Amino acid sequence: MINFVFRVSVKLILLINNNMETLLEEFVIWLEMRGSRQATVKFYRNYLKSFFKITQSDVSILGDPEGLEKMYLIIHKRDITPSTRRKYVIVLQIFSDFLLKKKLLEVNHARELLKVPRIQKRIPIALSFDEVDRIRSHVLQLWGGEVQERNSMIIDCFLYTGLRRGEISRLKRSDIYPDRIMVREGKG
Repeated sequence: MINFVFRVSVKLILLINNNMETLLEEFVIWLEMRGSRQATVKFYRNYLKSFFKITQSDVSILGDPEGLEKMYLIIHKRDITPSTRRKYVIVLQIFSDFLLKKKLLEVNHARELLKVPRIQKRIPIALSFDEVDRIRSHVLQLWGGEVQERNSMIIDCFLYTGLRRGEISRLKRSDIYPDRIMVREGKG
């Protein structure tokens, strides 16, 4: 126990005892200052809360390498996908970066000990020409007039460019060129 106390900053233990929610709010502000999007901030916050709830631990575990490994094993043994385990590790690493910057941790054990699990990349399944034609003809049957033309163009954008719904909804006429489409706020 004495060894554990030296690894975790006394400041962190006091902060945990006072209010874990305050620490999470500071983390959210830190993420926003770094330029993280709202969806990313919400994602990190939820995964962090989920980790501490599932493992029935608190932030002080991040200062204890053995305890951190035990808590990760709890997550690892759960029936979750490698992708989800990967997200937990990344969130813990970034949260530990925050604690390190605030001088609440002396060492980022999450970066040192927890390796981000690799996940196999899946090759996307492309629609056949027949499937594309069926989708287009179905859309044309649903709507008529000006709406039909607009919706047909939207469906074509989905089918032939691979853009997401949000990316298509943010498109402006000035973003469309004869040989390319400029996506300003996309995922990749």
